[in-house]
Amino acid sequence: MNQRPLLERRSPLGISYALLILVAFFFLLPSGFRAARLSLNQKENDVKDWLPSDFPETAELEWFADHFAGESFVLATWPGCVSGDQRLSLLEQKLLHETEIFDPSADFPLELARSYQRAREIGNELQLLLAGGDFYDWGGQQEKWLSTPNGQWYYITPKGHLYRWDEPSNGPAALIRQIKKSAGTYKLQGTFVTGFGEPPSKTQFQNPFYKDPSIICANLFRTVQTGDSILEELAREGGPLWPIDLTDEDRRATVARRRAMERLTGTLFAPAITDDFDWTAAAFRDAVPENKREQLPEDFDARVEFHLGEILADEYESSLDELKQAPLNDRTNAWYAIYDAMEVEPPPRLTCVLITLTDLAKDNLAYALGRGIMGQPRGRLLTLAAESGVQPAAHPWHPHHSTAHPPNR
Repeated sequence: MNQRPLLERRSPLGISYALLILVAFFFLLPSGFRAARLSLNQKENDVKDWLPSDFPETAELEWFADHFAGESFVLATWPGCVSGDQRLSLLEQKLLHETEIFDPSADFPLELARSYQRAREIGNELQLLLAGGDFYDWGGQQEKWLSTPNGQWYYITPKGHLYRWDEPSNGPAALIRQIKKSAGTYKLQGTFVTGFGEPPSKTQFQNPFYKDPSIICANLFRTVQTGDSILEELAREGGPLWPIDLTDEDRRATVARRRAMERLTGTLFAPAITDDFDWTAAAFRDAVPENKREQLPEDFDARVEFHLGEILADEYESSLDELKQAPLNDRTNAWYAIYDAMEVEPPPRLTCVLITLTDLAKDNLAYALGRGIMGQPRGRLLTLAAESGVQPAAHPWHPHHSTAHPPNR
């Protein structure tokens, strides 16, 4: 007599093995997803581990960290990230508003500044992090959700009231909630923590803390600087690179900036010219931003060739090949000299924004820099970049991605 397949047989408890497997799968699968999400939050990622100790890049990384930001910093740039780029200025301001050193009294009236400061203190105390827009109105109260690194959930209502969500997140509890929601009988309940601002009224359309829950989140960024801000610090009058041996005072600011630019090239500024720069008048013209080309002299091409010829005759035995093979600093000085001789402002250099991270951000990189993998929200840096007009890389969601909810809800 043939024995029946395992899934058709019954266990000593009188329950079929197929049902036992389904029950085990139902209860264990959510826990597996939750463990995967928590492991992503707790993973360590040290860039120094990627580079062998004898690489020149390793030495440069250590030098940069010692001089600027310790070991925990991010450099962000994009095509067109130059001095005067409005996107760079806007991103810098948005980031500054979310740093530990931001003083709200400088931007807001006194009472609002106090409320802002209190919200930040509570956010840092609770370690609140944005959960993303996918969770909006999950409980039917138009609430917006926040989470903490240890998996605790909070939500803020349109009145500006912050609640802690204390319901269990295990499989049976999630199943019961789903049944209640399907039947229309589920009611979101949480423990009131505190309130922010005033409820909406005729004069105030929306509570500002509900409108922008990032205000009540913990700080992920410690400091924010750009290549320009560090350059200004180095080149300021009386600063470390301010020249005191020149007789022409009108040139001192320019010399200080050029010295600072030389120091920062390769770290906070891209080189002025590439190795394949061909030194033609067209190349000098193309380097000038389009909105300023109309201001160039009518005889621009002829003057470029004339001043380049002078430089070659004086320093390179009239050989363009020798100039092309000269050290980068010498080529850069010649490049600047041609624009200076024509009294044309040199083209701006590609730069970046330098961001140092808080300990909370270092321990939860997905919330600061992440791209939204495994259902987590897009990192705050990418969100602010998009709001500033800088388009980050596409979200790595599947084209048929459906709205997600917090685990085991």
